[in-house]
Amino acid sequence: MKYENALKRIEAAQVILADQSITPEKFKALQTILKGIHPNIDAILDRCMKEWKKLSHIDRGEAIELVLENLPEGTEEEKKRKKLLLFFLSAWKDLKKEVERVQAELVKSSGDDPKQSKLQS
Repeated sequence: MKYENALKRIEAAQVILADQSITPEKFKALQTILKGIHPNIDAILDRCMKEWKKLSHIDRGEAIELVLENLPEGTEEEKKRKKLLLFFLSAWKDLKKEVERVQAELVKSSGDDPKQSKLQS
């Protein structure tokens, strides 16, 4: 990478870093600007991304997902167990969302026409 190009990219990153707040969009922009300039910067960006994901899980109250994603994957058995647990959790969330959706649909239809709701029961 040319020195002038790297310097311009670092200066652009400094503008973003000088801001008091960080958003996912700003962080992605930083990654785009800084990736490939220096191996140490790449390593720190990767570490920041890993921690950012942890924070976002915590903010959304997804402690189980956070734990599951950080399960060890040393052996084939551990990999399979982790994959199955993540799949189950995903299916469980889908089930909860579908039950909520159907419930809302039933409430809406019973609110629109109570006679029709009784006929369908």
